[in-house]
Amino acid sequence: MVKATPVGEPYSCLITDATHQLIADTTSDKGGNDNGFRPHELLEAALASCLTISLRMYLENQGIKIDSCSVTVELDRSNPDKTVFRKKVELNGAISESDRKRIEAVLASCPVQKTLSKELAFVLE
Repeated sequence: MVKATPVGEPYSCLITDATHQLIADTTSDKGGNDNGFRPHELLEAALASCLTISLRMYLENQGIKIDSCSVTVELDRSNPDKTVFRKKVELNGAISESDRKRIEAVLASCPVQKTLSKELAFVLE
């Protein structure tokens, strides 16, 4: 469970899971102070971090050595009827074509991506 509590002015909030914390805010053009991640950036971060963790676990479990990797996620909200997460994976090192295909499959099964792909419901308690 994650809890958000207002801190500072005007819109900054502290997000905590009782162990870790971060600040979220909105940009100055929307009345915020740009003190932390914007809420939509947190969605991007959730997917990017899950993809990165899934990728690293797979590479480690398969004994595949690479120099470095990174995952970039951009949330495209330009279509009011559709949300698109644009993903870019950078792998630096010698990767075979067959390993690349398996990596694509692993990334498609990332738990956060699978969660975001399901029908959503919102319940106010």
